[in-house]
This record gives sequence, C-alpha cells and structure tokens, in this order.
Amino acid sequence: MSFDLAQTDQFDERNGTDAHILVLIEPRDRVTGEIVPMGLWTGDDHQTFAVDGETHLFLGAGNVIEVPPIRAGIGLEVRRHRVILPPMTDAAKLALQVYQAAQARVRVWSQPLDIYTGAPLGTPHRVIKGRLETAPETLAKLGDQSRTELVISSATRPLTFRQPLFKSDAAQRLRDPSDRFREHAASIADRPIPWGQETVVTEQPPPFIRENDPNDRK
Repeated sequence: MSFDLAQTDQFDERNGTDAHILVLIEPRDRVTGEIVPMGLWTGDDHQTFAVDGETHLFLGAGNVIEVPPIRAGIGLEVRRHRVILPPMTDAAKLALQVYQAAQARVRVWSQPLDIYTGAPLGTPHRVIKGRLETAPETLAKLGDQSRTELVISSATRPLTFRQPLFKSDAAQRLRDPSDRFREHAASIADRPIPWGQETVVTEQPPPFIRENDPNDRK
C-alpha cells in the first residue's frame, strides 16, 4: 500500500492519525438488472470521493460505521470481514432490502484525515474487497443498540461453490427458445459414457470352411 506525499509527511510528524471509513455496496436493481452503487461513509455530509479510479457519492452516516480489525494473509483460505452499520440508515435499507444485494460487490476504504483541519487528506486506501455473503440484522431490546452486520467474503469464496450436475432444457429455452444445447440434459445421466476408460471389443472369427471338401457337406 502506497501513501500520498501529504499523508507520509503527516505520518512523519508522529503527532497522531485519524481516518474516515468509506463503504460502497453494489446491489442489483431487481427490475432492470443494473448495478446501483450505494456509498456510505462516517462523515456528516454527503461527499464525492475518487476511489479505485472511479467517482462515487458517499452519503454521510456519521460516526456509526464500525470495522473490526482486519485479518489478512496469503493463500486460498476464505476470509470473512465484517462491517457494522446502523439499521435505521435509509441507504442501507435501500441497498439490502429493496435491491438484490446477495453476492453484491462490497469495497471498504480508509480515508486519512488532516489532524489539524479534519479535512480528507490524499486519496482513500482500499482495505476490504469482496462479496456480500450475509447481512444479519440485530434488533436490540429497549436501551440497547440495533445494528446490521455486513459479512463480506474474500475473492476465494466462489472457489468453494459446487457446480450443478445439470440444468434443465426448459431453463435454457427461457434464455433463447432456439437454444437446444441442453435438450438431452434430463436423460444424459442414464447414458454410459466410457470417459477415461479403454474400450476393448473382442470378436470371434467366423468358422473356417474348406471349399469342395465332401466331409464338410455331411
């Protein structure tokens, strides 16, 4: 991770650091199928940030977004990160309840702040990137705090999905009525296919008959 010059200068002063959290959820519109980015950040006002070469509007949610310590590592282990949101945020309700949020891409950035002015300092740094696995909502008792927890799985999560044995021909025809690719999908499991096996056919030779032999005619 590389930092801007202004950020490194502030780090070198060793007078402290501060940062805001930016969360971008990308659910899908159930009617049109288009991706609808929904941004939240821990600031008070709505603000536009340039993140990963893109420009998005992040709605001010206040200092209510929590990100527990992030555990990183090398390998194909599926890691799950958690982001805690307040359940009363309209943007969170829209992203998780109105739109289709299952397996939506979620990215989280840390935006360093100028410790003297409180203004954003330099560009945000991405700390989490993955897919939304679950979003359980906890409704607390009177006097406690309710919350919505985003469980974000790492990029290796799709490697654990099992491939379906087959899809029906009817489902394939919904995409294209003339598509006959899965026409025999329902009966293919009953057909023996000797993949990876050597098939040896042994044929018995026909009996040898000598011509013009009187003994063969008896």
